[in-house]
Amino acid sequence: MEIVAVMNRSSETPSLEQMRESLAEAVIKAGTRKEPQNDDAAKQINSQPDESISEESRAEQTPATKQGTIKFEAPTENANTPPVRTASLPGDHQQNKQPAISESESVSPGTVSSGTSSSGTVTKKRTARKRFSKPLASRSRRHKHPQPGQRTSPQRSDSQQRQSSGMVRHLLEALVLLALAVTLFRTFALEGFMISTGSMAPTLRGYHYRIVCPDCQFQFAWTATEKNPRFPIRTLANNDVNNRTNDSTEETKIICPNCNYSHISSSNLVINEGDQLLVDKLAFEWNRPKRWSAVVFRNPHRPTQAYAKRIIGLPGEVIALKNGDVYVQGKIQRKNLAEQKQMRILVSDSKYRPQFQDDNYQDCWQPTSFDNIQPWTKQETGYRFEPVSTSKSDPEEKKAWLVFQRWVRSGGIEKHTIPLRQWPGDVPLPTGNAPIKYNEVKKTISCRGALPAEMILKLKNLSSDHSFHSALEKLFNISHTRPITDQLAYNQTSGQLSNPVRDIMLQLDVVPESPQAQLTLCINDGEYDFSCLFDFASREVKLNTHGNPKPLRTGHLPELQFEEPVQIEMSVMDRQVLVAVNGVLVLEPYAYRSTSINEPATSKASTDPQLSTSQEKTISVAPQVPLKPIRIGAAVAPVKLKRVRVYRDLFYRSRKQNPSSHESYHESY
Repeated sequence: MEIVAVMNRSSETPSLEQMRESLAEAVIKAGTRKEPQNDDAAKQINSQPDESISEESRAEQTPATKQGTIKFEAPTENANTPPVRTASLPGDHQQNKQPAISESESVSPGTVSSGTSSSGTVTKKRTARKRFSKPLASRSRRHKHPQPGQRTSPQRSDSQQRQSSGMVRHLLEALVLLALAVTLFRTFALEGFMISTGSMAPTLRGYHYRIVCPDCQFQFAWTATEKNPRFPIRTLANNDVNNRTNDSTEETKIICPNCNYSHISSSNLVINEGDQLLVDKLAFEWNRPKRWSAVVFRNPHRPTQAYAKRIIGLPGEVIALKNGDVYVQGKIQRKNLAEQKQMRILVSDSKYRPQFQDDNYQDCWQPTSFDNIQPWTKQETGYRFEPVSTSKSDPEEKKAWLVFQRWVRSGGIEKHTIPLRQWPGDVPLPTGNAPIKYNEVKKTISCRGALPAEMILKLKNLSSDHSFHSALEKLFNISHTRPITDQLAYNQTSGQLSNPVRDIMLQLDVVPESPQAQLTLCINDGEYDFSCLFDFASREVKLNTHGNPKPLRTGHLPELQFEEPVQIEMSVMDRQVLVAVNGVLVLEPYAYRSTSINEPATSKASTDPQLSTSQEKTISVAPQVPLKPIRIGAAVAPVKLKRVRVYRDLFYRSRKQNPSSHESYHESY
């Protein structure tokens, strides 16, 4: 845009300062009337700085580098005509070649265009309409320019703002729907619980400590009912009632349930949370509750409390607990193979062998020998049978046996007695609180608990009597042998006396190294001695009782791969015999009745046939439970046992039952 100002040269010629002020005022007024043709022109105008530019600084800029120029034109016609000053504003030459505002006046002396002074008045003739409705100052306030060094944030359009608010709304709606779905799901379908106590251990564990035996590396759980217990815990060690005193300065000893290692400290243990359950609330909408199922129910008097228990009685039944078994209406309740495997408790595992095998340790599996030759040898995690030549003709006598007996290293309160005709004269008679006592009337020596090997060695060094040495060795072996009991590693420090358990399961990982191999498993429950023969050559399975050649059950082995491990399971639980190969029953379950539930066991039932006559008369064991309940026999061809595990069944005891008695407890449901 160009503004032409014609100045009259009169006698009163304006000064240079007045001319500058007039020209600046004309430029500013013309700028307020100037409006760009489109948005690009508006942006170009708004991009100019707000501060005013002086006349001298405008004159220094060249037309090539400055968009707005002001030029003076010399008069051409006469000397009285003033010079013509033209001014172009920024953007005029870019958007429109014609000036946006054109002013032409007929000038008389003393008249000034586009400005006022003391020497004249201003007359204007406008040929272009006003395009801007708002002044430049208001537009500059709306489009503020950043100062040097100042950061600018990008302006968000209305569509972007609407899109952002829509995303937030969708997110809030999704969260509300998720919370509603979770609430409905927990109320009617599934709900999670955490076990806090050990009433169903080891199936479900509450607050507990995970302990790894430093000797055999067997991992087991130890109770921690208190979430923040203070160590050391003071309680009775090894259930020894004779050591029960008011002095509680001894730290609790934890005993490994696998190798019976007792030097495990209870300090510096890290507590673990209880097991977590996901309970199906619709399980009994279509199915009725079944016996032996684990369920969660609310306390009717305190609905906020939830309990996890196992069902043993159904509505309308009268329950009786006898010797750890469950009876309904006088009939024992038996479990199938899956239920037995779910409820069984590990007693021994050959995979975890002790490293610190001191004089008080002995392997639970002891082999028999032929002419001082042992066909069974220890392997890394199991045992291997290699047949040897023998002069015996009876096939049963040719079998080499691997006998199981539960061995403890220390502790116990049981009394063990061995006959001894005469105490050696070179050894002083034990008196007072000596671990070994001699009865001169009955001619017997006795001890309580496991006899230390150090004492046996010391007594042997004092005498050269061979009969005395033999009696001490027998007493040592008997004192360290225990029947399988219901003592649990999880709550072994509860101070309760243990009950003998006769419901046992044997699990083997067998590798027959020859198709002619034969394997025999025997389990004695204290009343019957069951024997199961596996003939891999004929693929036959036979179940017998000891001494009875007539089989009780017969079956066939499935097709097996040569030299591939075969898992064999045999159980005598709930007065029932089950035999399975690779998880499938190969024999029909054999159920039998007990003839003497509440009668004490005879010496024949409570001892092993391999024991001597003197031992058979003097050993005192829990009724109906043998000391050596399991035997594994092999013959004809080599057999490898990669892993051998022994389990026991749950032993149900009532609150009114004394562990040392065999009274039953009845309850109606």
